[in-house]
Amino acid sequence: MPKHIIFIDLETGGLSPQLHQITQIAAVAVEATTDLPVVGDAFECKITLVPGKYDQEALNIQHYDPVVWDAEGVGIQQALDKLCKWAEPWGDERIGGKSGKAYKAADVGGYNIEFDRDFLSVTAKRNKIWLPLALWTGGVLDVLQLAKWESLRTGESPKNFQLETVCKFRGIPDFMAHGAPNDTAASIRLARSYLAGF
Repeated sequence: MPKHIIFIDLETGGLSPQLHQITQIAAVAVEATTDLPVVGDAFECKITLVPGKYDQEALNIQHYDPVVWDAEGVGIQQALDKLCKWAEPWGDERIGGKSGKAYKAADVGGYNIEFDRDFLSVTAKRNKIWLPLALWTGGVLDVLQLAKWESLRTGESPKNFQLETVCKFRGIPDFMAHGAPNDTAASIRLARSYLAGF
């Protein structure tokens, strides 16, 4: 069993990891227990925009501010390097299936995490960076799936399965404006609400 889970949320310049870029990364490490206590400091990084790698509509949804991004944004290589350094302490020892060598990687959690996983995997591969994150299926814990299973169990469903809608349906107040840090925090609170019922 993992000792820690890293909750991650990305903002992106569109829906395709092949065509669009990551614009923001946020991550929070928690202990792998049902109350998911936060450990350490949160991670957040804005990524400098590359012409042709984003749709303006996607930027509008995430409340992109060019002044803030110009001041705080870094290149994707630097952003991934910073994420690796931040995530390293929270990894668990694992053994490579093919190599048999030991390495460290952290399980990853989030809401609709498969979307974030695909963007991270494609972007890391393109930039030739190995992330200390368990981005394969067995290492990914999706809060969206908890929401859907709970709806099957109770027969009660929100009107849709967008993060904000499900948070309101579960009685989680004060859903903040859409953005990677806020969505990461909301995903953790939502996961706690489901795990408390186990």
